[in-house]
Amino acid sequence: MPPKRGTKRATSPDEETKSRPSVKRSKSSTNSEIAGYPWTNKGIPETINFAPSEDKIRISAWNVCGLTACWKKGFNRYIEAEDADIVNDQPVDPLLAKKYPYQYWNRAAKKGYDSSTNAASGTPKLDEDDVKGRLVTLEFEKCWVIGTYVPNAGEGLKNMDRKVAWQVAFEAHLRKLDAVKPVIWAGDLNVAPTAKDLRNDKSNWNKTAGYTEQETSAFKRVLAGPPVEPLTKVAVTERTETAHTTSAEGKETTTTEVTAVVAANVAPSTHDRAGPMMDVWRRLHPDDEHYTYFSYRFNARLKGMGWRIDHFVVSERFFPKVAACEIRSEIWGASDHCPIMMDFEGPL
Repeated sequence: MPPKRGTKRATSPDEETKSRPSVKRSKSSTNSEIAGYPWTNKGIPETINFAPSEDKIRISAWNVCGLTACWKKGFNRYIEAEDADIVNDQPVDPLLAKKYPYQYWNRAAKKGYDSSTNAASGTPKLDEDDVKGRLVTLEFEKCWVIGTYVPNAGEGLKNMDRKVAWQVAFEAHLRKLDAVKPVIWAGDLNVAPTAKDLRNDKSNWNKTAGYTEQETSAFKRVLAGPPVEPLTKVAVTERTETAHTTSAEGKETTTTEVTAVVAANVAPSTHDRAGPMMDVWRRLHPDDEHYTYFSYRFNARLKGMGWRIDHFVVSERFFPKVAACEIRSEIWGASDHCPIMMDFEGPL
């Protein structure tokens, strides 16, 4: 999430007046039948109805900012209504043990910075090289599922160097996995990729964490895929062999055979299967301006001053399996983030 402002009262870029953007809903939206958008509720509704995933696999991701308090504000109602197969929450709690028997944690040394992914079906393998408190990697038969809570660049961008270093290390981790099998990456990525992904883009550009040249460029680089490496050139060699034979009549015959060994250029195999990635929600909703984060300050929710910083990113070759991806805009108040979900064709 973007950093909190200091205690001294000052004008925030998000306080600037700007007309509410027109609401657009794509045909693929599973929430289009619900009236009342843009959402202004300050608590999770008592009754929640979502279309079931049917025969699809559903993943949910939500930065709940501490489950104990969130649970008292209706977290369990959302969990029951979503009925996801995999829940990626940052952070979570053993309160989910009954519904999700397989839980995988990555504990941070600092209290309040845990990240976790909970699997409801299947028994994935946990990658032991995860970054503490920020990353959990689950291996399934057909794909990887990565849950992250990406570091924030901080107020005044004071932690930008730390975030850039984390991004470089994470991208290497992502490429390594994607070279083996497709990746599903979900969570609070702490970046608004484009001007459509936050309310006040101009006043926040290169001033506020989550919307800077360094952060958006890093995200674009991940989507673009690994750089195309030069082909390995193989030299062309020729070999000439001359054979002398003598016939029964004593006549000598000379035969010359020329063999050309020509090998095609070969690309390096390091990233032979790693490729581009896809921002799933943006691909399915190219013109929508919906957000996943609304600050508790400045009456941001009511004014529609939000950011889309929670994402599902998948390997491009995996995208044809995606059936839906939505921002659960009505689920707000237990956290300053809204959950996101994705349905896709199984198996995992």
